Amino acid sequence: MFSDAALELIYNICNPEKEPIGLAVYEEIDGGDHRFGSESKLIAQKNLGPVVLAYNTTLEAIWQGKELAEREAEFQQSIGGSYELNRHFSVGAECVHEIAFPKWSRSEHPVISGGPNVSIHAGKWWATFTGLAQFTRAPDEPDFQLRAIAGYTF
Repeated sequence: MFSDAALELIYNICNPEKEPIGLAVYEEIDGGDHRFGSESKLIAQKNLGPVVLAYNTTLEAIWQGKELAEREAEFQQSIGGSYELNRHFSVGAECVHEIAFPKWSRSEHPVISGGPNVSIHAGKWWATFTGLAQFTRAPDEPDFQLRAIAGYTF
């Protein structure tokens, strides 16, 4: 049964290998049966030899329900650092700050999570795995998350 489909695009404004700071914009549009969403990010990256520092700010909006009448939003910030052990492996840590806006109105309690990450690089392919423990004890949020993201560089 079809649930939804998404399109993700990243445009690199400045390359962190060639400029003092790398900047990119990210947009994800997804839709399906009774659902439409948009996620926009601004990504900043600073390379210091084998150390990579990154900051992301994200705004996500979701419309769902029969006539897309149910709506919610989320603002998120994340900061992280990693150390390149060799050209195939990096290890690091990440901290995430999230604020949900149910019905696009008052915010819920902020959620702060953090934990280690591991990245694997093979040619133009890469993958990052992150374990995030919740520091704020928000009752409706998971105490632990395991995130995975993979990509291919064109």
